[in-house]
Amino acid sequence: MSVTIKPPLNIHSWAKTPFAAALSLFTQSARKSGVLTQDYPLEFRGKTFPCAGTAYQHFNENLDEDEAFELLIEVMSTKLKQYPKLTETITLSDGIDWLKTCFHRPDSCNKFWQGTGYRSGYITALINAYREAAQPPEKIITIEDEQLIEDLNDDRQKLSNRVFYNPISFELYILFNNKIKAREWGIHLIKELYIGEGFSIQDSNHQDMKFELVMPMVDETAATTLVELANFGCCPHENNPKDPISP
Repeated sequence: MSVTIKPPLNIHSWAKTPFAAALSLFTQSARKSGVLTQDYPLEFRGKTFPCAGTAYQHFNENLDEDEAFELLIEVMSTKLKQYPKLTETITLSDGIDWLKTCFHRPDSCNKFWQGTGYRSGYITALINAYREAAQPPEKIITIEDEQLIEDLNDDRQKLSNRVFYNPISFELYILFNNKIKAREWGIHLIKELYIGEGFSIQDSNHQDMKFELVMPMVDETAATTLVELANFGCCPHENNPKDPISP
């Protein structure tokens, strides 16, 4: 797995490219067809499963779409941690920037999971899993802090600067610094990526405002698109008013 994989891949269990198959759930299928030369058994929640797909199926009973999305992130993150060569190869292929070009288009699948990059629930879950597996655990940030910790690699900080807004209020501070809570909004945001040209922040409800501010937790590119489509001249938070900033 030391070879750099640059072209976008269709990541699914019946893929003909070994690395694409290795990043799928049901690697046993690719193993049986000869695409893969090794198995990827998974230790997950105290049990051993033949592959990530069987682990996912075992715990997926009666879950709604959002819960299934969270489960998939947990399963794939566990897999990437147990097979670090997979994580290493993603990193060598430009990491998240490369994953965003990949797609998930099996022959039959719920439309939520299909698509390219963040338009695919599966690829989005894989990106989140890679993020968790590739980076060290984050330091817990307390609400006593007065400002966001500056991080040039932090998409949240970038969006904050982009919209000329300092999210210090209690509620937005929690959203920007609590990845678990932010992802709860992000799951719904994935389904709301297509926003018309006439969209304005003033026309959106309170929940939509949270969606937009939490977007960089899901995708910096999509966040930039939303910023360009929306009118962020006015502060989006009613408890922290700010005058519009002229160009």
